[in-house]
Amino acid sequence: MAGELNASWEPDPRTVARANLTTVISGGGFASYEELHRWSTEERSDFWQMVLDRLGIVFDTRPDEILAGTERRPIWLPGARMNIVNSCFTASPEDTAIVFRRDGVDGRLSYRKLRSLVDRCALGLTACGVGIGDRIAIAMPMTVESVVAYLGVVSLGAVVVSIADSFAPHEIATRLSMTQPSLVITQDLLVREGRALPLYEKVVGAEATRCIVVETGAGIPLRPNDLSWERFLAE
Repeated sequence: MAGELNASWEPDPRTVARANLTTVISGGGFASYEELHRWSTEERSDFWQMVLDRLGIVFDTRPDEILAGTERRPIWLPGARMNIVNSCFTASPEDTAIVFRRDGVDGRLSYRKLRSLVDRCALGLTACGVGIGDRIAIAMPMTVESVVAYLGVVSLGAVVVSIADSFAPHEIATRLSMTQPSLVITQDLLVREGRALPLYEKVVGAEATRCIVVETGAGIPLRPNDLSWERFLAE
């Protein structure tokens, strides 16, 4: 049949029953997805209040209201103050926050341990002179350290500048020139498909400012003003 779409994957009934969308539809008393969608567009304040409640967003100061202003110039959550990192640690401290694999071995990191590392990262940033509103570049693969770095920067009230680890030195240099970060957090090498690929070397080639470098045991020397990740956490 012309124009017919074939799904590449269809969830089984158990997955559908446990889906967030299913629980929102049934819990809100909606007869269908279309009815939920109509409500979300017609009663935007009520919809987003429901979303905030379901996500467990933590506010230091709750908003005066969800939505003010006009349709063309909306003002969301006027009066609210919050740091989104606090909303990332509402689970039980002993629950698993991150599942990872390193050197062929599976590992898990609890929320308690992650929070401790994030706090140490924030203290390390403070020791390096980073303050609210400063920009910190993160040029790393998705590792435990990159999660800690991201949350540590945000918890301090600083701003993350994300730089893809696949970028060439001139692409990294463009991002650094545009954002002028105070620090760059990176890794010495990437290992992909058995190949060791330089990352710190590319960041240095982009004439990056001071770097914090996660070391993988390759023994790559750092510039005099740069710090290893472990030394940084101990600052």
